[in-house]
Amino acid sequence: MSFLYSAPVQNYVLIDFWPTVYVAWTVLPWLTLMMYRLIEPETSGTTARRLAGWFGLTAGVTAASAHPGYLTAFVPFAVAILCGRPRATVRRLGWIATVLLVAAALAAPVISQLVEES
Repeated sequence: MSFLYSAPVQNYVLIDFWPTVYVAWTVLPWLTLMMYRLIEPETSGTTARRLAGWFGLTAGVTAASAHPGYLTAFVPFAVAILCGRPRATVRRLGWIATVLLVAAALAAPVISQLVEES
C-alpha cells in the first residue's frame, strides 16, 4: 500500500499519465473561435465580458495542464486573427488584456516551475 502513495507512482499518475495531447488539440479550436468571437463588432458588452472570462479560464487551464509547446500552435492563429481586424482588436483591447491576465494567473505556477527548471 505504501508503494501506491510513493512519489514516483504519484508523479506518473498525476503528471506523466495526464492526456495532454487530448486536452490541447480539442481545446485549441475552441480558443480560436472564442478569440474570433471576442473581437467581432456584433458582440455585445455583456457577451464580451462573459466570453473574456471563459476564454481566460480555458486558456489558463490549457496552458497549465498541457505542454507549453502547444501554445506555438495557437499563438500564430491568435496573432493572425488580431492582425486581420485591427480596428476590432483596438476596440476590444481591454477584454483581450483581461483574457491574458486571467490565463497568466492560472498558468503562473506551471510557468514559474518551468522557468526554475530551465
